Amino acid sequence: MSSAFHSRGDELRFTLSSRGDLVRGRLVDRCDNPGRPLVIVGGPSGSADHPVIDRIIDTWTDWCAVAAIDLPLCGARSGEKLTELVFGPGTTLRDPFAADLEAQVAHDLRSTAQVLAERGASSGVKLAFVGLGLSAELARGFADAAEPFDLVSLAAAGDDAWLAETAARIRELA
Repeated sequence: MSSAFHSRGDELRFTLSSRGDLVRGRLVDRCDNPGRPLVIVGGPSGSADHPVIDRIIDTWTDWCAVAAIDLPLCGARSGEKLTELVFGPGTTLRDPFAADLEAQVAHDLRSTAQVLAERGASSGVKLAFVGLGLSAELARGFADAAEPFDLVSLAAAGDDAWLAETAARIRELA
């Protein structure tokens, strides 16, 4: 599996190959505790760059490492026509693609965990995936067989109380 990394401030930006698709992501690891959890977050839009992910990074990285990736057809992986056809309002094309999208998300998450473990960010630590909105929808199939992840938490819309509860559950893993 190929991957590339570059620093941007206190973030490590990366790309990796997953089932022939290039996946762009980011990692913030400010916690020096070797037993800290690694949390991969899928934001409401499926993009690695979203204000909710920024808020999680700002509030959680004193006790865990946080990574985010662009899910299929989202963020840097979006294609104007296909993304709109699959995810646009009132579309009916999502259903025929659902199984493949869920399989791609599962592979992307496992590939991200593997690449970050090879990089030293997740080796021997607890892994969690937190998915909100579209990310939660795309990760439903992954949640059923989430190995090697220790916790998967999905919500259609996660408010502050849900995020606090999820953070507490992840902290219990460590």
